[in-house]
Amino acid sequence: MRLLAGKKAFVFSSFRSITIALLLSTIALTGCGGGSSSVSALPPSFSSTPPAAALEGVLYTYNLAATDPAGGSVSFALSSGPSGAVITGSTLSWTPTHAQSRESNAFIVAAYTTEGGAAVQKFTVTPNGNVNLTAVDHGITGAGLVDYPEYFSSAEALVPNGSGGYSVIEGTPSILGSTTVANVPPGSFWLNVNVYPFREALNSYYVWTSSSDIDLGQLVLGRQDAVWAPVAEIVNEDIDLKVTAEASDLIDWRSPDAGSLLGIDEGVYPLTNPMLTSLRQNGGLIDSSKGDRGFLSHTRTIGNVTYVVEYQQFDSLAESNGGSVTLTGGMTVADGSVTDPVIKITQFDAINASVPGSDAPNGFKLFQLFDAGYPGEEGFTANDPTAIDPGPITLVTASLSQINDDTDLGPIPFQVESTTGIPFMQLSDLDYRTIASGGSTYVGQFGYLIVSSSVPTSASPIVPVLGEPTAVKVDGKDFLANQSNVSLAPQITWAPPTIGAPTGYELTIMSTVQSLPYDSYDTYCFYTSENNLSVPPGLLQPGTPYLFFIQAMSYQDGSIEKAPFRMGKDYAVTSEMSGLMTTTGSSSSAHKGPSATGAPKIVRVNPDANGRIKPRHTGQQIGVELDLNGRLRPAVSSFLHPTLRGHPSPSEGFPREAIGLTLCLLIAAVTSATAVELSFSVLMFSA
Repeated sequence: MRLLAGKKAFVFSSFRSITIALLLSTIALTGCGGGSSSVSALPPSFSSTPPAAALEGVLYTYNLAATDPAGGSVSFALSSGPSGAVITGSTLSWTPTHAQSRESNAFIVAAYTTEGGAAVQKFTVTPNGNVNLTAVDHGITGAGLVDYPEYFSSAEALVPNGSGGYSVIEGTPSILGSTTVANVPPGSFWLNVNVYPFREALNSYYVWTSSSDIDLGQLVLGRQDAVWAPVAEIVNEDIDLKVTAEASDLIDWRSPDAGSLLGIDEGVYPLTNPMLTSLRQNGGLIDSSKGDRGFLSHTRTIGNVTYVVEYQQFDSLAESNGGSVTLTGGMTVADGSVTDPVIKITQFDAINASVPGSDAPNGFKLFQLFDAGYPGEEGFTANDPTAIDPGPITLVTASLSQINDDTDLGPIPFQVESTTGIPFMQLSDLDYRTIASGGSTYVGQFGYLIVSSSVPTSASPIVPVLGEPTAVKVDGKDFLANQSNVSLAPQITWAPPTIGAPTGYELTIMSTVQSLPYDSYDTYCFYTSENNLSVPPGLLQPGTPYLFFIQAMSYQDGSIEKAPFRMGKDYAVTSEMSGLMTTTGSSSSAHKGPSATGAPKIVRVNPDANGRIKPRHTGQQIGVELDLNGRLRPAVSSFLHPTLRGHPSPSEGFPREAIGLTLCLLIAAVTSATAVELSFSVLMFSA
């Protein structure tokens, strides 16, 4: 114990003496000018400013400069920045990638002096970049989805210049289904595209977008490279029926893959068992080596419902122009599944009845169940039941035009006919609106379309999932009323529907006055995800009456900005037709009224199932087609086969499909004439 106590005393005295010695040493050093760590070095001062301009794929350099207040040298380091950026010596280098362009990129650069001073400079660079466009349509065929590139005639970005106008940046034409508009600044712009789908004529449209990668392709029905037969093919039938035919039963033969179907007057005759008859087939030649299939269906009508009672798929056919094929074998009874549609018709009619001048609830209403013909991974193409194009395989059709109350169609048997297909449902509720102005009458069709991958059951009634745009204004004026002195670059605004949440909108503006020298009707189609748009200047003509159509669209997966025409498996479209909008100023001599040549003319707005819009002219009938999928595109007479559509003049265009039904079926401009008869797809006049 004593030793421990003595050791403790020794340790204490030793520690104290060492501490005193160190303290004296420190004081001595300080007095001699040592120990500089107690004085902070001054930070350097940046004298350089980073360049604001940068461009995708082009080397960006920034020559850094900073001064040391103490006169020493300065070195630089990149504390943070985008991938690929480096500092070598006093130069920052960076080549912006596509993903880094048209986006803000943050940099932090540090500067250090030899004395240990430090400073940072923070800045951002947003390079102009490429807008990459693809337009590859996916055709539904027996061999699966087949790619069909569109031809870009032109593509340009209209970038707002801050003063009400636009700076135009042009892209390059391409036949490969893709092109690029380079050096586009960040932010939203109008993408104006003119494309030719596979073997077809011009489509033109505007998309309001901020995206740098845009898919302009769409889903189409059938093999787009099918050979069209100038001479009808003869289909000989030697078929055993499994279901006893009734007096009203019909036979249907079609190939959505090849775009072929029975002649207009075929299939209307008593059925016998076995069926030993010959039919004329129009359209494309079926070539099973390319996956084409033919479908023979025995249909029956009970009341307002028509359905397939038996069918057969044929996938070993090789047709030739003017030749014949023979169908043999037996049919398959179509009773594997049941649908029981309960349709809340009053709710759909109420949406249409909100438009002034609507004839709701007395419009065209139709329920249909289809076979998609493929597994359906990209959704479905809507169908026009009035067109003579083959369309998808129809399993069930129910006419609802005479029904104004909620209805239960009851159990209906059906069977998907194709070995690869799945069913999908379509409901159309379309009404007419009549507008009178200045001695002319305009009749347009608008309304509702819903497509769904769900087979209807009594437990899940079909109800509206999307309403029409509300509170629509043109330059602050009521969209639904006739308006004068509309500006040449009008601002259109609207509020969202009270039902559902749209993924985007389409506005189509169509002149009711012909434009020389091609006697065409100027038509412009715009797509946006916002609740307003400004029409670019230079499109509308002074003193000219226009009709506007606005549509709300609800896609399952699609984005208007990135993929405006990819609809998905479940979607809905609603539309409204405006009053007559007459622009300010005096009309141009390059325009003439609808009766300037002495005869009333019909201006038709028909929906095709796939796309976009430009006007066309065929004799006394001019048409533009309003897309059943929610968009507008050039019209073609429903009675013209695709091979007979001809070649458009520079200002004309045609659609991919010859469709006669959609949200705006007919617009008739009549001067000094009275509309005396109105049918579903024809408007007749007498003086």
